[in-house]
Amino acid sequence: YVDPQVFEVDLDRIYRRHWLLAGPACRLKQSGDYFTYAIANDSLVILRDDDGEVRAFHNVCRHRGSRICLEEQGQAKRLVCPYHNWSYQLDGTLCSARHLRPEIDTQSLGLHPVHVRAVAGLIFICLADEPPDFTLTAADVTEFLQPHELVRTRVCRRTVEVIRANWKVVAENFWECYHCAPSHPEFCTV
Repeated sequence: YVDPQVFEVDLDRIYRRHWLLAGPACRLKQSGDYFTYAIANDSLVILRDDDGEVRAFHNVCRHRGSRICLEEQGQAKRLVCPYHNWSYQLDGTLCSARHLRPEIDTQSLGLHPVHVRAVAGLIFICLADEPPDFTLTAADVTEFLQPHELVRTRVCRRTVEVIRANWKVVAENFWECYHCAPSHPEFCTV
């Protein structure tokens, strides 16, 4: 549970290979709205582009590796690196880089994309090169959440709870309910 090498294996085999819930789509109401999402040391930026599509990119400038979006959420016409001002369109393409030689192919210098799916008002991301099939997950999410019209909701308050425990202990405690009858009897009626 506490071995750093095992944690790295967990990150590689679970968090960087499977679909993860990134947040509600209502956080991205209009073009240019974005929020950042962290997985260990990986930073992502999830945004709504000029065509209204939800996109996700590694939040790293292709020039020197600086984080582009430093705020947790915001609104931007373009993503601009604060270090050397490289500028990216909302579709991730490089649109401006000072002193870049004309013979350089700017098409190859866009932001690295992350797989993203928006379903029933929720945004899911996957860092894998080849993500697992999302069809069954999308069907399950749609069946249960579509009637609630989450796309029409809004975030009124957001809190972050830091749990000073290993993620596996928290997950196991949540998934098993041996302790529910004595500790959480209200869960037993659900």
